[in-house]
Amino acid sequence: MEISNKITVPLAIIIGFIILGFMLDGDNAPERVSTPTTSPSTTSNFILPSCASTDCDCGDFSTHAYAQWFHENYNPGDKHRLDGNDDGVACESLP
Repeated sequence: MEISNKITVPLAIIIGFIILGFMLDGDNAPERVSTPTTSPSTTSNFILPSCASTDCDCGDFSTHAYAQWFHENYNPGDKHRLDGNDDGVACESLP
């Protein structure tokens, strides 16, 4: 009986993977959607500014795009006050 249990469990796992493979084959496969990440290494060439741990202001950023990237990814609740009119756009005066 001990030998049959050692064979039965792995066999059941293998059969389960085979069945799952058939279920996901062809038109029944779930649609794979690529979800963009906000990781700096995958979305831009920007690096986290040194002021991120203290207090950033618009003068710490060279472009609007850089400030906006920081605002969207590392500035929850606009704690650095980069969006003066609360419209979701940071440092609008930057190029």
